[in-house]
Amino acid sequence: MKIKSEVLNSNHETNTNFLNLKSKIYNLKSPIFLLLFAILYLLFFYSCRERVVPPDVPPYIPPIVLTAEDIGVTDAFIRVRFVDTTISRAFKLTREGQTILTAPSSPLDTLILDEGLLPKRTYKYKAYRLLNSTPIDSSAELIVLSMDTTSHEYFFQIDTL
Repeated sequence: MKIKSEVLNSNHETNTNFLNLKSKIYNLKSPIFLLLFAILYLLFFYSCRERVVPPDVPPYIPPIVLTAEDIGVTDAFIRVRFVDTTISRAFKLTREGQTILTAPSSPLDTLILDEGLLPKRTYKYKAYRLLNSTPIDSSAELIVLSMDTTSHEYFFQIDTL
């Protein structure tokens, strides 16, 4: 009978330890409950989430495109091209922040000759689309380096008959 009472006492101690642990877990202020709650919350809301793939974004195309067609020692040919035709095609062209041309209307593709440049200098051009003389869009900045006076590479070919 003594063995049986020891077994009962050990079971009773195990039950009381279990109950103490159970009361600690269900106590809302206990760190064990908060940790279990945080783990269950994260598992429930983030583990089975379907991965959302963002849609393909088309590349940005500026409404006005500037390109340098020909660059000389003291002049440069700058092409102003409009991408769409839905809005006004009035524009102004600036060089180093100073307006060099204002066009009240223009075709989709315009070639401009800018003269009076200095040799071997870097110039920054930018075009602005105008609506009632107010800029509403702009092109990317175009950087142009004028040629040096000694950098001409002319090739002469003599034809004999």
